[in-house]
Amino acid sequence: MLLLWVAVSFGSCYFARDLAAWHLGPWGGSLGYWMAAQGAVLMFLVIVVLDALVMNRLEAPEGGEAADGG
Repeated sequence: MLLLWVAVSFGSCYFARDLAAWHLGPWGGSLGYWMAAQGAVLMFLVIVVLDALVMNRLEAPEGGEAADGG
């Protein structure tokens, strides 16, 4: 997940000129600007949610017992 975040964050900056050639819809914003302004942040939030879901599944107590042992 960290590698995905690094790839999105730094990849959008590294390929900004190439991404600027792609335009998004009728409002004319470029993909490079969108990724730098919002896309990397949204991807980070998706990664945080995925991490929380995976950690909840891995740390769930087995057999329905309470986590505090009581």
